[in-house]
Amino acid sequence: MKMRLGFICFLLCAACLARVLAGETPPASPAPPVPAAPSLADLRKAAEKGDAESQFKLALAYSDGLALPRDYLAAADFFRQAAEQDHIQAQYNLGELYENGKGVPKDPEEARKWYQRSATHEYAPAQHALALLYLHGLGVTEDKLQAMRLLTSAAENGFYKAQYDLGVLCASSEDAASRAEAVKWFLQAAKTFPSSEKMNWDPAIYFLLGCGLETGEGAPRNKTEALGWFKKAANGKHVAAQYRLGHLYQTGDESEGLHTNKEEAVKWYTLAAEKGDPLAQYSLGWMLATGDGIRKNKSEAERWLKRAADKLKEAEDELKKLKDEQ
Repeated sequence: MKMRLGFICFLLCAACLARVLAGETPPASPAPPVPAAPSLADLRKAAEKGDAESQFKLALAYSDGLALPRDYLAAADFFRQAAEQDHIQAQYNLGELYENGKGVPKDPEEARKWYQRSATHEYAPAQHALALLYLHGLGVTEDKLQAMRLLTSAAENGFYKAQYDLGVLCASSEDAASRAEAVKWFLQAAKTFPSSEKMNWDPAIYFLLGCGLETGEGAPRNKTEALGWFKKAANGKHVAAQYRLGHLYQTGDESEGLHTNKEEAVKWYTLAAEKGDPLAQYSLGWMLATGDGIRKNKSEAERWLKRAADKLKEAEDELKKLKDEQ
């Protein structure tokens, strides 16, 4: 009997193997049914029985006003019930309500208490929120060192808001090492930035990223990526970025796949030059004087070189050379 069963199994396996080799896929087992999401009535029933996750989800429904009419008072009640059972996200959300005075009296100290309890579990949004309280001395004694520790921890846990704020703090220092750290964290924030949200950073940050990638400070050097960040800053009317963008288009770097584009260079130099940037005025004047990829125009070259000559020795020398040729 055992031999007969074994022979039958062998034949079945052989048949399956033959179908696979012939390019056929054996019929898959039916997938188990996906359990339906609990209804609001079920959620409320579970919440009233003390289930922390249900209390948290019901609180969210009240606070975001999507599945239920927005009711911060009810949200605070259910967040508190879940938070008191050590629900980490509920502790954070309850802290938010206290910080902003929604459904509860505005109370930075109470906000700190709940953020602290959540942050103890390495919950990055709570670490970030607590860091900001320490940074501005809200509900706690101002402590920038503690704020930096918490921001760093939240940033290392992948929270983009902490990465961004850490970049801002580092960028506020004037030393090169801090600027390199700022570039590192801003780039991390850009990578983890939610695709559902629109990035609308200060053009100065885009410019800093462009500089870091162009020089290799805070990130591996990548002029092509630098050009992209300079363009975002330049479109935000950042004058220095307009100049750097013009420079990259003028000089290019074939070793990094960055091709020259003299027309674009003139376009961005002109925008920056009209805003009074002496480097852009000099570069535009030099291109017009030498015909670097564009038609020579000595009168226009002289006009721009004159405007830059008061601030740049190179422009003064180029202007003298231009006059000597006339």
